[in-house]
Amino acid sequence: MKDVYAEWGRFCLRYRQVTENPKFASARVDLPQFDGAAEFRVAANFSGGKQMIGTLFFVPYYEVDPLGITLHHNKMIASLREGYCLLVPLSVDAEWAQIVWPKSMVELNNFIANSTGSPQLLEAWVMGRSREFNKLLIVVLVQNNACYGYLLGSPGNAGFSEVRVIPILFDRVEEFALDVRVLIELELSVKHIEELIRYSRLLQPSSGDAQEDQRLCNALDELARALEKGASRSRPTWPRVLR
Repeated sequence: MKDVYAEWGRFCLRYRQVTENPKFASARVDLPQFDGAAEFRVAANFSGGKQMIGTLFFVPYYEVDPLGITLHHNKMIASLREGYCLLVPLSVDAEWAQIVWPKSMVELNNFIANSTGSPQLLEAWVMGRSREFNKLLIVVLVQNNACYGYLLGSPGNAGFSEVRVIPILFDRVEEFALDVRVLIELELSVKHIEELIRYSRLLQPSSGDAQEDQRLCNALDELARALEKGASRSRPTWPRVLR
C-alpha cells in the first residue's frame, strides 16, 4: 500500500507538471463511519506550494460554522476552506493502479459509475453542489483505509464533462474535533476540592467500550487539572512577617 501511495504522489505531481520529487509517506487517516458512497461536510487546506499536499477534516453537519468559532484558537484552522466531499469506497479487489487512475472528469465519472453501479451519482452530486459559492468540492476514493483525492473545479458554462479534476495527495484525513472551552465557576471548600481531585485521579472507567472509557478518563483528568488550578489561585496569602 505504501508503494501505491508513493506512486500516487508522483502521479499527482506529474499531472500538475511539478518536477519536484519529495519523499511520500502514507497519510494519517481516521475516517468517519460510512456505508457506500456518502457526502460529508469538510474543511481542507493545501500546503507545499505546487505539491498541494492536502489536510482534510470531516465536519459534523450539526456543527454551526465550526471554523468561525475556532479561528482564534489555531492558526492552521484559520487557513481551512469549507466544502463538501463525496467519499467513495473501493472494494479490496478493485483494480487501483496507475493504468486506471482517472485524469479527466469523464474518466472519473466512468470509474465511479463502474465502482458503485450508479451511472449518475457523480454528475448529480457535482451539479447539485456547484451552485454553492466558494465551497470546495472534493472526491475521495478509499481503498484499504488509504485515501486518494480529486479537487474539482466549477462546471460553469462548459458543463459537467469539462469540469477540471486535480488529483491531490493527503498527509492527514480525520474528523474535525471542535473543542470549545467552557468556564464554570464553583464555590467549594478546600476539603471538597481535595476529595474531588483525589477521586478524579483514582477513577478508572470500565464500561467495556475502550473509546468511551478513554474519553471519560480524559474528562476526569481535565477536571482534576482545573480543580488544582482553581485551588492554587484560591489559597489565602498571609502577610510576610519581617524580622
